[in-house]
Amino acid sequence: MAVVWSWPRRIGRISGVPVRYTRPADASPLPADPLADDMKVRSLGWLGVRTASAAAMCDFCRDVLKLELLPNPSSGTRFELSDGTEIHVYGPDDTDHEFFGTSPVVGLMVESFASAHAHMTERGVEFLYPDPQRHGGKAWHHFRAADGNVYEIIGPDDLGSPERDRVRATVQTKDATLAAEIGLIDGWANREAREFFRNVWPMYVHEISGYDTEFYRLDSTGRWIPNLVDDWISNATRPANLRTSHGESDLLQPFQRAHVVTAGGVPIGFACVGLQPFKYMPEDADVTIAEFFLAHKSRGTGAGRRAIELLVKQYPGRWHLRAIHDNRRAIRFWRKTLPFVGALDVRERSMDGDIVWEFTAGG
Repeated sequence: MAVVWSWPRRIGRISGVPVRYTRPADASPLPADPLADDMKVRSLGWLGVRTASAAAMCDFCRDVLKLELLPNPSSGTRFELSDGTEIHVYGPDDTDHEFFGTSPVVGLMVESFASAHAHMTERGVEFLYPDPQRHGGKAWHHFRAADGNVYEIIGPDDLGSPERDRVRATVQTKDATLAAEIGLIDGWANREAREFFRNVWPMYVHEISGYDTEFYRLDSTGRWIPNLVDDWISNATRPANLRTSHGESDLLQPFQRAHVVTAGGVPIGFACVGLQPFKYMPEDADVTIAEFFLAHKSRGTGAGRRAIELLVKQYPGRWHLRAIHDNRRAIRFWRKTLPFVGALDVRERSMDGDIVWEFTAGG
């Protein structure tokens, strides 16, 4: 096999891994949630916007909508509706609310914040920072919904309730069980893992071909070209894929590694990791995730997060990964996952239209 890669826009393209509230139709049903009946949204409880036209927006709220201006805000400009609902306007220099993006952010008033938050956590909703904010008897937490926009839930601060503590303990128990079940097998060193990777690879390529990439194509026999399977499961990386020469007997070989992800010993997906001097990764990175795939029924279960956690622990150093710009499910997955798997100094940026993350891992 003598495939020469030429993918300047395709370093570390990531296949889709949906967040839990976009579960596939054939996924196993989620367990019963004891707090589902307590998930009651009473009303729209807040609205905020961060805009370059903040002054004009404030004039509009005051002079056209005739909203009451609230005094002495800690940030931004605040208005109040007749029912007490507040509208906050933030300017472009307000870095605390940069995560709003350019769309208005709506707050959903819930009857019990603790119950609603526990229910949404159980369903895998992507909250944008680890812990809810609390002040003046209220609690709120911003999240990204299925449309990709930011919202928040807001309600009475009942986070210290016994029900909330019970649910937290249940979630922690489930996470501990999952951590014990998920494992990694070295695909280049295990015959069964190599066979699994070889068989599943076309499924992965078919899936990412639905996004904005032209790297793979079907030939006249129905095979995906280029076929990179052997590059990821060989026990020595080909010289053509390295920046500097390393012989097959080099103890650091291979520099392209396919790890098969298992749940309870059963293969469910894979992660392909490149190490320096792998040619198709930035020179200032030590590790890159080039490909990541889970079978549909394993998505939304936490298996992907645990697999990434294991990889981050195994490979200390400077990390790099990249997601195709229109693969929103993968982008949500990485944004949600990286803060909780031991990734440090996470930086997100755009590169040729795609989304890139860089971080460090301590091992």
